[in-house]
Amino acid sequence: GSAKDNSDEKNAASGIKRYQITTSSNKPTSGWINASKGELSITTTKEVSDNKVYYFWVEDNVGNTASTQIKINNIVILTSLTGVSLYSETSSRIADSEYINDIVKLHSVVVQSGSGTVESSYLSGKNVHYNVSGGIEKSSKRYQTFTLEPRTRSAQSECESYSCSRGGSPNYNGICTDNDYRLPDGTNTYHCKNGAWQFPGEASAQSCDRGFTKRWSCPPAPSGSCTSGTSQTNYCPASCEWNGDYAGTCRSVNYYCSNGYELRGQSCYACSKGTLNRNYLCEYQDLVTYSYWEYTIKINYYKLK
Repeated sequence: GSAKDNSDEKNAASGIKRYQITTSSNKPTSGWINASKGELSITTTKEVSDNKVYYFWVEDNVGNTASTQIKINNIVILTSLTGVSLYSETSSRIADSEYINDIVKLHSVVVQSGSGTVESSYLSGKNVHYNVSGGIEKSSKRYQTFTLEPRTRSAQSECESYSCSRGGSPNYNGICTDNDYRLPDGTNTYHCKNGAWQFPGEASAQSCDRGFTKRWSCPPAPSGSCTSGTSQTNYCPASCEWNGDYAGTCRSVNYYCSNGYELRGQSCYACSKGTLNRNYLCEYQDLVTYSYWEYTIKINYYKLK
């Protein structure tokens, strides 16, 4: 840095007495370097190792002091990012990049371990791009998943339950059936009026269930003259006769497969290898051999200290 004593005219000819460089904005009390007698300006150099603000102080022979700020922000150090792994199963040449937040300038990219060379590298923003090739092809084994089409067939079915819309109950074959049964006796009551028997109609009697027909068996009506105000009741046996069996309506179907098949919906599936997955494919694993290339690289770069 350089500085010149620019005090007023009275002090201009006094010359610079001493000078120094500090990192404080306060006037130094020690550490001064004496200037040659009669110096009116000073040029000096100082090696520094930190990015910060420095102050160049001068003092003339009268005692006046002045300072100039010098801001240093471009001191860098060389560092490295190690252990960057690259892997490919398709080619020995791998192009990739690495983001480095504190990079200022790229120094080099080298293969840290193993075979191979770095073909090219460059810095774009804070991303280091590189191409690596020439590695040795390696091989290993691992299990890999495969799929194949299953054997399929329609599921077998059977009715689990039946309903009987015209009466009766279903048997194990799904046939709606029932049995005849008797009703309590009904009555026909005849009344004598003006010396003659009169029949007011069928008296009360139970009805049959759905699917049955009611049958009556009544004695004949009384005949001849009668005494007015008298009555005669005849008891009529009654029964309900079943109208006949019929096929019930299936209301719940059960689907099933033979041994070795798996039921999905209304279809059966069988896998010669593996198991059926949710995509209706037979899925299995086999041990296979595969090739690959891998590198470990080191990125040497500069960053601000």
